[in-house]
Amino acid sequence: MEVKIDAQVGLTEVAAKEVKKAAKDQGMSARIRVQVQGGGCSGFQYGLAFEEPDAFDEKNDVKFQEHDVDIVVDKKSLLYLDGTTIDFHEDLSQRGFAFDNPNATKSCGCGQSFQAHKWLDECCSDEGLTAEEVAERSGIDISRIKRMMARRWTPSPQDRSKISQIFNKKPDELVWGHEATVNHIYG
Repeated sequence: MEVKIDAQVGLTEVAAKEVKKAAKDQGMSARIRVQVQGGGCSGFQYGLAFEEPDAFDEKNDVKFQEHDVDIVVDKKSLLYLDGTTIDFHEDLSQRGFAFDNPNATKSCGCGQSFQAHKWLDECCSDEGLTAEEVAERSGIDISRIKRMMARRWTPSPQDRSKISQIFNKKPDELVWGHEATVNHIYG
């Protein structure tokens, strides 16, 4: 059973044609896995590969379909890829797949590596803060902070503001996740 969630990774028609052509040339089905991996010049890098249908993991993967191409994304990568559109460019300066990722705060010149806003648990780790210290500084209940750090709770705008101030960031500089994605992935 595949769970329907309120998130999306898309593929342009041009990219879909290129996937289908490459799949046919390689004797594969038009099914790709898109993922985020640590590394690259900006912290994260995109992964894109053909996938066999039996590799789908109902518990950890989500499947989309665009222009008759199946797109499989693991749920953790989806947190960084939600809203991304994959395109294909072929001109004098570039040939290959390109990712238009609204979650990327910075990308390198190659277009295969990106940086994203940080989650609360990542900010705490960077600053050496515990959940208890964040709760004390923000005045927010420790159980809510722990759920936020476990990426199981989307905070209110007031809580976002309080927490962001601890890290000298604006609320939109941290990833909070939208409730539909977070609840379906981790709930």
